[in-house]
Amino acid sequence: MATIESFPASPPVRRLQRGETLSTGPWQIHEGYVRALTWDEDGELITLALWGPGDCLPAEVIEVHPYVLEALTPCCLRIVPHDPGVSAAASAGLRGEVLLSIVGCRRVSSRLLKLLLWIGARFGSPTRNGWQVDLPLSHQTLAELIGSTRATITRLLGQLEQEGRLQRGLGQSLVITHDSLSPCA
Repeated sequence: MATIESFPASPPVRRLQRGETLSTGPWQIHEGYVRALTWDEDGELITLALWGPGDCLPAEVIEVHPYVLEALTPCCLRIVPHDPGVSAAASAGLRGEVLLSIVGCRRVSSRLLKLLLWIGARFGSPTRNGWQVDLPLSHQTLAELIGSTRATITRLLGQLEQEGRLQRGLGQSLVITHDSLSPCA
């Protein structure tokens, strides 16, 4: 009679749909994108951080309270054993200082362009023309990331596409061209 080998139990997996929230980590993202967000006294959402595949969310993610971790896309996460190194790995996501440099731009068009360039460099695949990004962020989510409105983002994305700085790829992918580099104004 054959015996069944015992394998070590794999870490618990958590699947989230877009918009679902999760408790603090430590989690490692295998698929999808998660953001930490808070809100102001008027209920306006403020994004504090953004993480993608391979990034780890430590037990204590953000020092701002209250905050929520929200799935921006369908996600697959695995719990990771407590490890002080996980805190350092979490810093690979969009952190406060990156966000400050983006939202510090006066013009919304500059903020959007800086965000798209950061997303391309961080989560995109290099192409001959720039970075291909398969991150399905809605216009509303892009607006929330940079403190704007959905209508403004829709208009600006169309403008960037007309200028050749942004190209639509297959499905929801975008190609952010190298020609998009411009100073913050």
